[in-house]
Amino acid sequence: MSLVRNSLYVSFIENYTITFFQFVSSVIIARILTPAEIGIFSIAVLMSGLAGTVRDFGVTQYLIQEKELTQEKIRAAMALSIVVGWCLAALLFLLSGPVARFYREPGVSSVVVVLACTFVLVPFGSVVLAMLRRHLDYWAIFRVRVGSALVTATASVVLAMQGFGYMSLAWSALGGVVATVLLCGFHRPPGLPRMPSFARIPQVLSFSAPVVATGVIGELSRAIPELTVGKAQSMEAVGLLGRALGLRAMLDRLLMSALWSVVLPYFSKLEREQGDLKASYSRVQAYVTGIAWPLMLFLGAAASPIIAVLYGPQWGASVPLVRVICVAGVLASTLPFFSAVLLARGRPDATLKMQFLCTPFRLVCVIAAAPFGLIAVCLAMVASSAFDLVVSYGFLRRVTQLTWRDLIDGSRRSLAVMVVSGIGPVGIGLMADRTALTPFFALLIASLTAGLGWLAGLYLFKHPVRNEIAVIGRRLRGNRRRK
Repeated sequence: MSLVRNSLYVSFIENYTITFFQFVSSVIIARILTPAEIGIFSIAVLMSGLAGTVRDFGVTQYLIQEKELTQEKIRAAMALSIVVGWCLAALLFLLSGPVARFYREPGVSSVVVVLACTFVLVPFGSVVLAMLRRHLDYWAIFRVRVGSALVTATASVVLAMQGFGYMSLAWSALGGVVATVLLCGFHRPPGLPRMPSFARIPQVLSFSAPVVATGVIGELSRAIPELTVGKAQSMEAVGLLGRALGLRAMLDRLLMSALWSVVLPYFSKLEREQGDLKASYSRVQAYVTGIAWPLMLFLGAAASPIIAVLYGPQWGASVPLVRVICVAGVLASTLPFFSAVLLARGRPDATLKMQFLCTPFRLVCVIAAAPFGLIAVCLAMVASSAFDLVVSYGFLRRVTQLTWRDLIDGSRRSLAVMVVSGIGPVGIGLMADRTALTPFFALLIASLTAGLGWLAGLYLFKHPVRNEIAVIGRRLRGNRRRK
């Protein structure tokens, strides 16, 4: 457990550092680029993101969970990753023109072409990162990912200030991938083969095919709102919706991304060693909801000062969107990482079946809501998140025999913590429009009251997250004594 805890600490530090770089660059860029320019880049990224789910072709998950991993299997995974990545690069290049014509925006084509180049390079780093994750070598991953994020953030700001517009974001993404590949070369695990092989590809495909299909459908599900708004409304509307979704995504990166990089290797290790996966998932669910639910309430309550302070008045129309999207965020974080449990159990088919059920429902909801404005689209996302929760619980229960009784204690405590932590931010949000509080002071007070309320709630309701805080405190005290 100490190895997992240490991996989590490093993973959180990594994600907080990366999020800080992305946060600073996004704040600066939001004051340079217009919502329409951000919208152009968003459409291109969504298109390449759909291809990106195929690019890895489930190789990362395969290398992490495979019980008997041999040199030949690793070489086959490398070959599959290269072939798929290069084919997708060619496909994106060919589709760049038609996509731009579909959205009646020539700039989309230029961005897609640059992003296609990243698909040529990514396979040379993805296998290395997968092996580092399998062995829980998170300090090496930290150096690779943080270095890449620093290059991406710096390049985007410098290029935007030089007048490159939306292309600054595309070129910086390519620069980040180049940095990843170079840094992976420095952290390559000893004994990792360098040459690909096609001999064992069928074995890799037997696992990766349903994983890829699940990823594609899941990415399409996430992209549906912005792709639909881009066609039904305008690039400015896409930019506003993207800004609201981006704030929620920032919180996801702070918490979910850090945990995801650890939970799949951890659950896979438990399954290989026949550990208690059900009890471990219950603990993870309590930890996540104890942090994610209060964060979502804070973001929704303090949306107005957050948008004003970070991005400026031109993004004010995204405030009500943020508030509705946070409701969807609470629902989405109720059963976190259920797909990692299914993958660890060797059931990628279950996640695929779930996506086949949930994605059409989201598509219908968003398309039906798009003509009625952005708020209607966000409400459709709430409805689809509720449907996702019901379906994912059904699959999780069938595969793991997990019931609500196993989750009720942690969820009840997390709900109580959320209520206590939200008293201050909600009060500030209600008072801000009626008082002379500036956005900066409103955000400062909301942040302080939310943090204090969260800590009070953790200890008042004996939430398990408080145990982790106590462990961190003991470590810090021990480090000070040694110094």
